[in-house]
Amino acid sequence: MKEVSISAWCDECDDKGERIAATETVLIALDQRPVLSLDLCDPHAKAVRSIGDLLDSHGAAPEAKSPRPVTRRGRPPGANAKHTIYACPECSIPLTSRMGVLNHLGSIHGIDKITASQRVLPTSGNTEQCKCGFVANTGPGMSAHQRADHADGHLPVKPYKAPKVA
Repeated sequence: MKEVSISAWCDECDDKGERIAATETVLIALDQRPVLSLDLCDPHAKAVRSIGDLLDSHGAAPEAKSPRPVTRRGRPPGANAKHTIYACPECSIPLTSRMGVLNHLGSIHGIDKITASQRVLPTSGNTEQCKCGFVANTGPGMSAHQRADHADGHLPVKPYKAPKVA
């Protein structure tokens, strides 16, 4: 009877030309690097474990950074009266356009575009509702919707009044 053994060599020792069997596989993630694995012998694994012990005893989670203010073309929010900051109604993340919020609601929160359009109304001008239910500004907003979603033919639209919130 023969016995076959598969061994991993210590990555650090192997780099020095030494063939010492690895006794441990260590997973490490530092800074913004992805998780990496190292096959290490006992002395090298002990060094890594001592770093882990140091982190366990003295490490602290970094302070959460406050979100940076949304800027457009280098201007702080509010510097341009025509520039409106929209907030997601689900998570309050600031976005620079209504369509940005509608896309965010669909991709992140799974809300369909029609429902999203009724929750995040245009901030100015008259609004109208497409027969499919989508709400947009009269004129360019509705025209863009009709071109994008009803290429086969425009659906009828009607003026839209937001339901009153108690």
